[in-house]
Amino acid sequence: MRKRIIENVLATDMTFHTKQFSFLKLKLESFNIIKGINVDRIFENLDNNSIYNIQQEFMNITLHACDISNPTKPFHIYSE
Repeated sequence: MRKRIIENVLATDMTFHTKQFSFLKLKLESFNIIKGINVDRIFENLDNNSIYNIQQEFMNITLHACDISNPTKPFHIYSE
């Protein structure tokens, strides 16, 4: 758990933004994921280590998206 949390926090660094965006885009295109359909195909035929790594990447992307989401909030909240 500690290792995952540390990697999540480090992944909020903007130097990883392009890598994370490319990873997500590649997964969406290669598995033909549209509006959540086919998302389960990402984990098909993977060993435990690969599943762990994919899960970590998605956790990193989720936390990074939360971290940079402030400008999307209503201005009165964002300005605080």
